[in-house]
Amino acid sequence: MFTVDNVLSALLIARERRLPLLVHMEDREPELSRGKLIEDVARTFPDLIFIMAHSGSYAPGVSEEPGTTYVEEGLVRELVSEAISVAKRLPNVYLETSVLASRVKAELLARYAPHHKILIGSDFPIAKGSFGSVILQERQLVEAGMPEKSVPQIHENAAQLLHQ
Repeated sequence: MFTVDNVLSALLIARERRLPLLVHMEDREPELSRGKLIEDVARTFPDLIFIMAHSGSYAPGVSEEPGTTYVEEGLVRELVSEAISVAKRLPNVYLETSVLASRVKAELLARYAPHHKILIGSDFPIAKGSFGSVILQERQLVEAGMPEKSVPQIHENAAQLLHQ
């Protein structure tokens, strides 16, 4: 479980080296890495940057059915919505997009996430097929309602964040 006690040494090293922390978000064991847990730790360490990998839900895609995932749609919606809510509330929390196979996940990010807090990511070579593709992620977000003009911004977000 992601708690201050469990990750304190990583938090202290990140603070000392002025590094952001990428926290893997998992939907197979969602209680271990929920957005609310990230929120608790991020509030305790407001000087650190936290990046929620997969925007709260890994949600691997079904190759034969574009837009669908092996994870139950309601769980994807719950986990990604919670992650978005945390990113909206805390200035030191960001969302990362790798494995953007789920239509639900793409719609939530495109419509409700603050675009200045989204980072394009890649799980390559772990993600099979095109699910790890940056171009696929851009297309998924635009098809889900993100304005085309936001695509360059979500690429620039990482550059700005990592050069602070």
